[in-house]
Amino acid sequence: AARATTTTTGSSMAFDGGKRRNMHDLAGPNTSPGDDQDQGQDQDQGELTWHEKAVMLCLMTSISFSSNLSVSLVLPFLPQELNAKGLPGQLLTGCIFAIFPLVILLFSPLCNLMAKRLGRIPMLYLGVPVQAVCVCMFGITGVLSLNKVVVVVLFLATRAVQGFGAACANLAIFAIISENFSNTLGKVMGFNEVIIGVGFMMGPVVGSLLYAAGGFSLPFMVAAGFLLVSFPVVFVYDKQQKARAQREAEAKVFGATFDAENAKGNASPYGLSSSGSGSDLDDDDDDDDDDD
Repeated sequence: AARATTTTTGSSMAFDGGKRRNMHDLAGPNTSPGDDQDQGQDQDQGELTWHEKAVMLCLMTSISFSSNLSVSLVLPFLPQELNAKGLPGQLLTGCIFAIFPLVILLFSPLCNLMAKRLGRIPMLYLGVPVQAVCVCMFGITGVLSLNKVVVVVLFLATRAVQGFGAACANLAIFAIISENFSNTLGKVMGFNEVIIGVGFMMGPVVGSLLYAAGGFSLPFMVAAGFLLVSFPVVFVYDKQQKARAQREAEAKVFGATFDAENAKGNASPYGLSSSGSGSDLDDDDDDDDDDD
């Protein structure tokens, strides 16, 4: 009877062990090929499409080119306009030209804090229109019959506010590019420097031609138009990022649902726990031995 009990117990343990293994096979391991596939899909979702890259590069190019074009186009004709008003043209042109990068330097830390609080896209919505409005005001100021002091103050003020707008837009652009083009950051930033140089170089030429064709205000109106051309690109980028955020949120919901279903699949089938199955079989074997 003892040998029979031992044999029966051993067979029940073997059956129990086989049963546990079969249940484990039914439930599957914690990670399955489906998990690897989902992880691959998540990695693909994190990569930029060619359309997203193109929009970002167009955004960087348009803002960098138009901003530097509007800065340098005043150099050929502003001194003579100031001299015609009885003002020291060379000195004031240097001051007006220098205040733009000075404001960018001083307000860059503030713009960094604003970007952290508001986000990069609001900084673009703020920086691009501010530059366009200031360029228009600069051109209008030159044709108004105002006091000399008022003219100088308005020139300096509009140029300073334009520098603040450029600081907002440039900081947002550099942050976007550095985050999304980390593997090719050197090439992209090098291309951006080329665009900045081309805009700064073409400014005096475009300014001279437009000044000769339409007077003082025309170059600034055209430069403001170049700045406003980049505003639709900002809108497209904003819409693109919202769609991307929505896809990522849906992917997270899908991943959470899949993990929940996988956790249910790891549970023992038919409501039986793996720890209790062996004891139930042992109790049945003990009952059989008592009957014997």
